[in-house]
Amino acid sequence: MNHQDKKTSTVCVHIDAQLETIESVDIKVFSRFHNNTPTQKISTGLQIIKQTLNLGRFDRLMIQVGDLGNLSTMRNHVRLEGIIVDGIDLNPHNVHLGRQYPDHTKVNHKSPVEYYEPGTHFDFAGVYELDIETPIWRYALYAFSYLSPYRERLYTSNNDVS
Repeated sequence: MNHQDKKTSTVCVHIDAQLETIESVDIKVFSRFHNNTPTQKISTGLQIIKQTLNLGRFDRLMIQVGDLGNLSTMRNHVRLEGIIVDGIDLNPHNVHLGRQYPDHTKVNHKSPVEYYEPGTHFDFAGVYELDIETPIWRYALYAFSYLSPYRERLYTSNNDVS
């Protein structure tokens, strides 16, 4: 990717954490082309995580919640409340287009799902992924047009058979 294909952007992630069995959770915000960002710790309550990323023209914003080999308790809940990129709020319609890939390696499930869509609630460690496009205003405007066929499967995962 050359320098014309990426843009420095400020990403603010709003997270609400309700932690009952641990004191803090690791959060890392990164993208497909900029993954050497630091891990931050959050505690219970509403938290805002700011990260400066180099986003490519077609990129994937990723939010890792928890240590993917360690956090597996069921009584901890972390909810992605919103994402703001370069001052543009990716409202719930855009945020719900992302998927959460949970880490089920520490928990014995009979049939674990590959991903949840929308993936805004974390009961296990996992990675939230949202395909985005820069400039972000264009993505925020046109991503809404993808929502109509998406509504049918809004709260189902790829393994649900209802």
